[in-house]
Amino acid sequence: MVGGYQEFKAGIRFWNDYWCGNIRLKDEFPRIYRLSLNKDGLLKDYVDDSGPTKHWVFTFRRPLFDWEKSELLRLNTTLCPTPILNLEAQDNAVWSEAIAGQSLVSRIGILDGSASTLCIFCQAQQETAEHVLISYHLVWKVWTGLLQWWGTTWVVPNSVSNLLLWWSGFDCRKSERRIWNAIPLVTLWSIWKHRNECLFQASSPNLQELQELIVTRIAIWLKAASTKLHFSINDFLHNISAIRHCINEG
Repeated sequence: MVGGYQEFKAGIRFWNDYWCGNIRLKDEFPRIYRLSLNKDGLLKDYVDDSGPTKHWVFTFRRPLFDWEKSELLRLNTTLCPTPILNLEAQDNAVWSEAIAGQSLVSRIGILDGSASTLCIFCQAQQETAEHVLISYHLVWKVWTGLLQWWGTTWVVPNSVSNLLLWWSGFDCRKSERRIWNAIPLVTLWSIWKHRNECLFQASSPNLQELQELIVTRIAIWLKAASTKLHFSINDFLHNISAIRHCINEG
């Protein structure tokens, strides 16, 4: 947003107001918006505060297709650096001038000045979705390792949305597309889950073992979703090229 920032207040509409950067979410995610059951809902309508931590929740008029789940993941990733609103705040929107050097969550009053907004992994840079999910060097090694596991290379995209666009446009055979499409979804979810474990459960960051865990999750989830994948988890971990060959020949 140019010239200031917007405090998160309970009266702001989730889809229709400019509260998440300089975009309206209904314009950035039109398909998810059309499927939403509550198109005029306020921010507070999309918050689940029943547990120990608040998180965003969405309801749709039908189950999402796989490609729509990718859009939902991109929406959640866009919201990653966005703090959950203060439900006790006054019901209006307020603009004020940003102060140089302040993080977003400090500026909007969700966290006080003593709270850290640094990346939980490196404790050196401000936390953003791109930093946590892509560009932090140990996370980048996870992505690079997964691409090497698949047998290809890449140029690191500069945003999560560009990563998903690159992934969806990658040329691979239809028979192996299900595995390929699962990789970014499981990886983004696993990185964010590990981030939350470090933040809320005081776990120590351990990204070195995350690649193997991601491949294991890919294998478990795909085997649960399809009776045609008779390969073992060990096959996924150590012999993905043979799996791809068998799938393409079958």
